[in-house]
Amino acid sequence: MSKNDYPRSSVLVPALALLVLVAGAPAGLAQTPVVSGAATALQASVTVLGQTTTTALGATGPLANDGDARNAALPTGSIASVGGANVLHATAVSAITNWIAGDSVASDAAVADLSLGVGGSAVTASFVMAQADTPLGGASTVRTAVEDLTVDGVPIAATGAENQTVSLPGLTLVLNQVQRTGGSITVTALRVTSADGLVDVAVASASSGIGP
Repeated sequence: MSKNDYPRSSVLVPALALLVLVAGAPAGLAQTPVVSGAATALQASVTVLGQTTTTALGATGPLANDGDARNAALPTGSIASVGGANVLHATAVSAITNWIAGDSVASDAAVADLSLGVGGSAVTASFVMAQADTPLGGASTVRTAVEDLTVDGVPIAATGAENQTVSLPGLTLVLNQVQRTGGSITVTALRVTSADGLVDVAVASASSGIGP
């Protein structure tokens, strides 16, 4: 029997069976989703003579895998030429068990007694907090709180709207700053940037995500 006479069905049947098995396999077996999450209580980037230095206080670092949990805390902390806060706290947790409904990735960050000097102005708040949560198979959500915020003693009211921007002489404030990328979300409760762009401060940032 020549190779042209070999029964084609003996080749096609096993091939089709393999195709059915692969197509019918759960998506989690074909490619396990990747979790992401991190939180930072206070971070500042300061540029001097063209050189930018970034300092983070109370930072968890990124989650390493779907069973990871991280925590960072400081009773008090300050960044030179910028300011500081008390009770700095950050957590990032991947609560993934069997990749089923109810599993989630979440993070949060908070500070108390915030006191900053940016763009020639004094920025204070009694409490600043951010939370991010991504449930498996659901939409990511965020929550922030910025209490008793003032600039040079003048109160600034948080509306709760995403990316609430307040432009003032010498600096810009963004409250509830939200960024979405693919299956992840990042929220910064308060961002303070000097008008010349040389100082950028992020207060209470949290991110979470579940993606391919």
